[in-house]
Amino acid sequence: MLKKLAFAVVAVAASIPAIGHAQSLAGTWIGRATYRGDDLPIELTFETTSSGPQGFLTAPTLRTHRYPLRNVSQSTNEVSFDVVSDAGTFEFVGRVAGSTLKGTWNLFGVGAEVVAIRGTARTVPYVRESVSCRNGDVTLAGTLLVPSGPGPHPAVVFAHGSGPETRDASSFLADQLARRQIVALTFDKRGTGASTGNWREADFNDLAGDVLGCIDLLKTRNNIDKSRIGIAGASQAGWVAPLAASRSKDIAFIALVSGPAVPVWKEGWWDTEFRMRERGFGDRDIEKARAILQLNDDVTRTGDGFTELSRLIEASRAEPWFPALGFQQAPAPDAPFRTFYRRILDFDPLPLLQGLSIPSLWLFGGRDGEMPSQESAIVLDRLRAQGQPITVRTFPDADHSLFVTNSTPSFRWPRVAPGYIETFVDWVSNVAFNAR
Repeated sequence: MLKKLAFAVVAVAASIPAIGHAQSLAGTWIGRATYRGDDLPIELTFETTSSGPQGFLTAPTLRTHRYPLRNVSQSTNEVSFDVVSDAGTFEFVGRVAGSTLKGTWNLFGVGAEVVAIRGTARTVPYVRESVSCRNGDVTLAGTLLVPSGPGPHPAVVFAHGSGPETRDASSFLADQLARRQIVALTFDKRGTGASTGNWREADFNDLAGDVLGCIDLLKTRNNIDKSRIGIAGASQAGWVAPLAASRSKDIAFIALVSGPAVPVWKEGWWDTEFRMRERGFGDRDIEKARAILQLNDDVTRTGDGFTELSRLIEASRAEPWFPALGFQQAPAPDAPFRTFYRRILDFDPLPLLQGLSIPSLWLFGGRDGEMPSQESAIVLDRLRAQGQPITVRTFPDADHSLFVTNSTPSFRWPRVAPGYIETFVDWVSNVAFNAR
């Protein structure tokens, strides 16, 4: 679920001898990473703070805004910093020479050449505030982007995808909305970043409550229009946002990227089926794999059938499709993962969606390998035919994160699907300023 190529980027380690006096790294550096003739636009920002230097990466074609660099340091003119993400840690080795920052960047497994020059950052037409929201005994740390123009403003709270997602996952879209005079609130998922709690022990009711806690915070502010507050998000947010909306009359709209409109168990099967079809396996083999997945889910639900599941796995291990299952052994019936998954396995968003009358946007990738986007679109189209104010758009060549997959033999950097950002921001702007 949204695991998040868009938020994986760089790291830097020093290895070049320093000569002369250190030159300041503070400020904005605008440039590109180049590999085999393809350029990736980047912007690096470094700041000096009382606790040491800090750095951020912005890469618009990766849907990345102010992604934090780790362990930023400078020794004379040598520079080092890390960016750690779900996709790993990537290394850049470089140095400052006058108004130029040069180096080699090991990004996504390729050695790119980086050249950046001192520049001027884009004007930021909003104020950035640190805030905290409450849901029971859980404190959620977040960032609020408040437009500089006159209010009261519409507002959007960003819900999360699966896993330990921080506020950085939604910072790019939040920036885009704030530039359209829409307040944007991003926060660290419970148990991540500076938030308390534990996402591994949370079900969708807990996560929806976290979103509603942030909406409660927005409702206390005079510069926010309380009748124009929406929820945005990606992936798992497709289950959390409708649940939150069903529990509150204060939500005016929903905007989702790769949000499933199918039950959790069905989404859980999809990545196996997608991988099998990509590798040329037919319906008969897919049905065999489904039998294992269904029995595995039954073990999660009841704890029964583990012996039969283990036998079936062993009997299928030599099948050419077996690696597509993604596991070699099934977790024990009392494994922590099953305890967590049991709480969400049978969640079905359809009854909630049938009861909602607020506008919603659903953006899908036609090559989503993590959830059945086509089936989700069909579910939503049926609801739209019944009069629901639902907008659906599919980007045929995009994956789960709405990145376009490279179908050419030549190298290309990952890029968001053309029109995706514009579609999202335009829809939210139009609906937010006309809500209720």
